[in-house]
Amino acid sequence: RHTRYPLVTGVQTCALPIYYNKLWILRTDCSKDALGAILFQVGEDGIYEPIAFVSQKLSEQAKNWAAVKLEAYAVYYAVKKLAYYLLGHTFVIEVDHANLVSMEHSEQHIIQRWRSYLENFSFRIRHISGKQNLLADLVGKSMADSIVNVDLS
Repeated sequence: RHTRYPLVTGVQTCALPIYYNKLWILRTDCSKDALGAILFQVGEDGIYEPIAFVSQKLSEQAKNWAAVKLEAYAVYYAVKKLAYYLLGHTFVIEVDHANLVSMEHSEQHIIQRWRSYLENFSFRIRHISGKQNLLADLVGKSMADSIVNVDLS
């Protein structure tokens, strides 16, 4: 089935969240120009229901960062923007950058600082393929106020 999602800078909500008995999934991705994230809840039927979209254009300085730093920033930024939904809930962060799964072992001070903030939350990081992370990738690459048709089947 095809669904139309408005993709805007900041936070865009879609469905009303249910705060009990549902798995929370946060998918993040970062391109060379922008980052994107989608917060889902997974129903008993296994359907991923989008709750909120987050995107941010990268600064000129951030565009020069290494991939692992960009991906770590995408996680930090998304969790910080979506803290209202995530505090008090256990959730899974899904990323398509395998090295990010062990970001707690990073020696970069900025990533350690972001990780320190993330310790306020109960989550685990899981690696997924880039094909599974297409929607978060589209959110990050979209321009403000554009609409993208996405095949969710």
